Amino acid sequence: MNEQAQAKSESAKPTKQRKPYAYTESGIQQACVRWFRLQYPIFDKLLFHIPNERLVTAHQGKRMNDEGRVSGVADLFLLVPSNEYHALLIEVKTEKGRQNPNQKEWQKAVERMSYKYVIIRSLSEFQTQIKEYLRPTV
Repeated sequence: MNEQAQAKSESAKPTKQRKPYAYTESGIQQACVRWFRLQYPIFDKLLFHIPNERLVTAHQGKRMNDEGRVSGVADLFLLVPSNEYHALLIEVKTEKGRQNPNQKEWQKAVERMSYKYVIIRSLSEFQTQIKEYLRPTV
C-alpha cells in the first residue's frame, strides 16, 4: 500500500455500527403488535398505531394538522377499557430513548382523563403491561 493510501485509510472515520432492527423503536413495536395479535385475537382490531411521525411536505403537514394531527400522541392505542381506565396508550422507546416535550404534555393530558399511559422499551415490558392491564378483562 502506498503512503497516500495508508494515510487515507488510517484517517478514515470508523463506520458506526447500526443497532439490530429488533432494538429500534419500530422493531420493538412490530414485535409487540405481532405478539398481541397472536395472544389476544379477540382484541386484534382494538390495538392500533396512528402514523403521526412520518415526514411530509409542508402542504401535506398543514393538511394533516387541519385533519386533526396532534404532536406527541402515543405509538399504540389499545381501545379496551379496564376497571380503572378507558384505554391503554403505549409509547415505545429504545433503551436510551426519551420522551420529547410534546409527548410529556400529551401524556399528562390523557392521564387527567383516566387513560392509562405507559412507556415500554422491550417486548417483555409490553407483555407485562398488557397482561396487567387486561387481567380484569380476560
